[in-house]
Amino acid sequence: MQESTSIEFTLLATGHFRVEIYNLDGQLLTTLLDAQTQPGNFRLRWHGVDGPNRKLPSGYYLISVSLNNKTLDTVKVGKVD
Repeated sequence: MQESTSIEFTLLATGHFRVEIYNLDGQLLTTLLDAQTQPGNFRLRWHGVDGPNRKLPSGYYLISVSLNNKTLDTVKVGKVD
């Protein structure tokens, strides 16, 4: 069974939306969503891998959510193997 993190959110405005995963050093590891969106409810899954689909080690990561290049929220999550 592959472990994953569910990311759920509601957008109230139309715009360019991004969900990105960073390590604690601020390095971008992968982008889960990078698209023009409409208002609504969204759900994404992150399976603990980087952009080239390599499994990342246990540790803490940052999930950054932005709309029109403005960060809405950043959440720290833990990944355990």
